[in-house]
Amino acid sequence: MEEREFQARVRQIDSLVEKLQGLRDANARAIAIELVRAILDVHAAGLARVLEVGAEVAPALVADDMIASLLLLHGLHPAPMEERVMQALERIGPHLRRRGATAHLISISEGVVRIRVDGAPLTEIVEEAVYGLAPEAAQVIVECPAAMPDDFVPISSLVAR
Repeated sequence: MEEREFQARVRQIDSLVEKLQGLRDANARAIAIELVRAILDVHAAGLARVLEVGAEVAPALVADDMIASLLLLHGLHPAPMEERVMQALERIGPHLRRRGATAHLISISEGVVRIRVDGAPLTEIVEEAVYGLAPEAAQVIVECPAAMPDDFVPISSLVAR
């Protein structure tokens, strides 16, 4: 399955689960949701076993975006959130630099990721990249301090010493 098709199927699953939650028949809704949970639990157990048996290939597995997405879904990704956030910033680094910006991780606390973007305000690009590799983040806060105009002269340089 190609990445686009994979992402389309994930969106379809989200849509179907949403429809299940909207069923009027409470019993049918409960059974359907329990079925989805049971399937996810079986998949999570299987993926966990794959990581145990194939520990030496785990780095190659997490390098694949589709596999990494599944591991994240089940809370099995071996890389900590900070490492994945840094990886996201590295991936978009060239894109940001072409637009005159750089991004730096400030902190991660209680699931809240704080990032500083110097240069062009590219908040959406940074948020999308971080959520892509760390979807469990409770919030991504992108700080874009106001850039000084090119002709700005600090007052300290005007004062005679």
